[in-house]
Amino acid sequence: MANRNMPNRSFSNTRDRVTIDAKVTFGTSGAPTLAANGFVKSVTRDAQGKFTFAFGTSNALDPYYVLVGARVVFNTSGVGSGVAAAAPVLQVIANNISDSTKASVQVMLTCLDTPAATDPASAEIGHFTFEFGNSSAGN
Repeated sequence: MANRNMPNRSFSNTRDRVTIDAKVTFGTSGAPTLAANGFVKSVTRDAQGKFTFAFGTSNALDPYYVLVGARVVFNTSGVGSGVAAAAPVLQVIANNISDSTKASVQVMLTCLDTPAATDPASAEIGHFTFEFGNSSAGN
């Protein structure tokens, strides 16, 4: 049975761990649209398959001590039945999360067949998860 108390337990050496989720819908030419979210300030397409996520609120950036991990799961149901994600592989190519003037992470999405930066298909929805450590203890 599900635990309705929803405890946030993390078995890790990283103290004060923070998990931030972002839902991004991709349009033509990889144009990202961020669903309303209080923790991701913006998503910007920098080049084909390259996107920068800035963390914070509309008023301020939220830097963290360390990036622990990043991942994405794509929903392709809007593209068509049985269609695989165009660029399911995520790589972090710039980590500025501890910089108080940027508080951002740049990722590159690639295709499984060719490891080149690739935009997601129009109507694909990316569920991105970023994990940060908010303490210098244990890092």
